[in-house]
Amino acid sequence: MVSGRVTDRSTGRPVRARVVYCPLINNEYFERTPGYDKPRTRLTLWVDSREMTTGADGRYRLTALPGSGALFVRAVGRGVQFCQPVVPKEDRNPAIYRSEGEVFMTVGLGDIFPMSDLHAYRLIRPSADATALTADFALDPGVRRRGRLLDPDGQPLTGVEAFNLPARSAWKTVLPGAEFTAEALNPARQRRLLFWHRERKLAGTVVLRGTEPEPVTVTLQPLAALTGRAVRKNGEPLAGYAVEYGAWPELEWPGSRKDFEREPILTDKDGRFRVADLPAGVPLHLAILVSKTRYAFIYRQKIVLEPGATKDLGNLPGEPEEP
Repeated sequence: MVSGRVTDRSTGRPVRARVVYCPLINNEYFERTPGYDKPRTRLTLWVDSREMTTGADGRYRLTALPGSGALFVRAVGRGVQFCQPVVPKEDRNPAIYRSEGEVFMTVGLGDIFPMSDLHAYRLIRPSADATALTADFALDPGVRRRGRLLDPDGQPLTGVEAFNLPARSAWKTVLPGAEFTAEALNPARQRRLLFWHRERKLAGTVVLRGTEPEPVTVTLQPLAALTGRAVRKNGEPLAGYAVEYGAWPELEWPGSRKDFEREPILTDKDGRFRVADLPAGVPLHLAILVSKTRYAFIYRQKIVLEPGATKDLGNLPGEPEEP
């Protein structure tokens, strides 16, 4: 049995949080422990885990296997903000950790617990004869930075939508004025913010750690575009294939939200495509894939655009695997 308490590091007060236990992918006891039924989680039906939400006192109790496992913690409640955890070098064992997505690999679909979506974690390894283990968590509220938003002429800009202002928020923040405040910044872990003015087709971005002088100034610039042509390795055009893009893992991409949705982008008869209304200065990735299988056979990353410009990627060779 694993038990403990989740508190606010700055005040010592209990924090209401979801705590999840998962055996790691190399746990040698998972398949051979009598009576350990595969647990389920509310997050998905295919992850082998156990979870609970702490009570008013911040305490939790979870059943855990002997051997390698992990505890993942995320505070819940409106307006609650804490720092995202940083994985130290000694925990980055490639057998259980994938650096690209900052995720520990657990039994089942372990990649639903990336560090960017958490407020704390801990690796545990109870012995086979252990009956209890204590694991307390003190969540760090971090620091804040105030900033201001300007248009290309240097004038204060209102009517701006902010993304990633609350860290890893799936929802936009509509700013009432030309100022913003970024909470729960961690000097050991940078966070990229994105600002979008839909009517004027402007966007701006900044990377913060919480050590920058205030106020932080962000100038929004005209949106950019991206073009290219998907071809087979022999030069034959690839027509009718889906084109998708994003900025993961730095940003929860606004294009994935309903109010930003638009018609799917497909390559034309010559294999060409155009992606419009993209923010400049944000490292983007682009994938061309088979719609039915979601198999991406062409992939480019770290594409950075200039304000108001169109970047042509030229011919992009690849060989699709059809169903």
